[in-house]
Amino acid sequence: MPENKSIFELADKFEGLADSPLGNWLPKAANNNSSTILDVSIFGYWSSDLEGKHKITQAHLDDTVYYQLRTSGIPNGEQVLLNLFETDFPFGGKSMSRAERLNVQNNKANLRLYLNREWSSHISEDVGKEIELYWQVTYANTIYKLDLQVLHVEDIDEYILKIEDERYMYTCNCGWIDRDHAFTKTKRNRIDIGPDALWKQIKNETGTKSQWDHGYKVIYTQDAPVLGVFVGVTKEYFLKYGLSIEIKERIAMAILQEVSMEFEQKQALGYLIGKGDSSFEPADLVSNMLGLYSVIRPEYTPTVILNKCKKVGAAKSVALYKKYPGTFSLSEYRNKKFTPRFFENDFCENPTFPKEFQQIVPLPKDQGVYRDWLELFDVYKGIPPIKGPK
Repeated sequence: MPENKSIFELADKFEGLADSPLGNWLPKAANNNSSTILDVSIFGYWSSDLEGKHKITQAHLDDTVYYQLRTSGIPNGEQVLLNLFETDFPFGGKSMSRAERLNVQNNKANLRLYLNREWSSHISEDVGKEIELYWQVTYANTIYKLDLQVLHVEDIDEYILKIEDERYMYTCNCGWIDRDHAFTKTKRNRIDIGPDALWKQIKNETGTKSQWDHGYKVIYTQDAPVLGVFVGVTKEYFLKYGLSIEIKERIAMAILQEVSMEFEQKQALGYLIGKGDSSFEPADLVSNMLGLYSVIRPEYTPTVILNKCKKVGAAKSVALYKKYPGTFSLSEYRNKKFTPRFFENDFCENPTFPKEFQQIVPLPKDQGVYRDWLELFDVYKGIPPIKGPK
């Protein structure tokens, strides 16, 4: 890769290089000799891979991206000069002080660009909270301004920050894990939030007694804050008194899975929780289940669970996330099962979901031991609470 030079160091050699008002991509002669214009054409686009198979128009700081140059009329071995600009609408291009010299071979050239975190100041100053990057190409004293091939760059991907902080982590045997889903306990003083609260109700049989059947009520909620208000799913169940621990474990798992599925489906609606992008993230359902295992089986501490799952560390997790852009937002990566979705990589051999986390099999409802709570019967003994006029 050629040594980077300031655009101002190169401006003396290539007249008009530092000043680049917006225009179309057709070549603009740097002098009065335009004889090469009719013989040379240049086109470029951004990609997420070196080979240029995956075109992109958006990226984040801390990403590595590639620019693919396609030419016609430039002999093999000839050099072109590329200078990076930010469109800075509507006042014209602004130099990013980045220059590259590329050799053209078989009408192709490409370059690698790391989107430096230091550019966050440019983003914070921009009205749209993003920078729009394009390359200006100079060949034979002619400027080809490819500003139609813009890359929209936002601030650092929030998921990279979460992975670096180890809220999200990749494991060889359990796939992606969300530490908040798996191990964080709520600070809210409610009996229906969190797997620990769910298990406490079931284990101790503390819920409201049914007036119709020999059992009690269990309440379980999953929610998330939206504009300061918690929105989610709350469900109520009837459980028989005196069930064995094994049956209680299976009911707890069934309830957690049912509410988890309904909550993720509600997230997908978008207008209720966030944009809907995080619905069925590959870490969600497996992490929820691991959280319940850590409560029901106290010997499965977070450390024990992560050891069995084979945590790979932040650096490898970030690298894997960058290999699969959109891991936590694109539909192709969603996971609607309570078993891991594995992502191919170079550091995990023969991934296997630990048998320890497959021991509690959910018990179907309406098997005579638990069902949905029926207010009309369990509270009002089948008599509707309707009062006529006095």
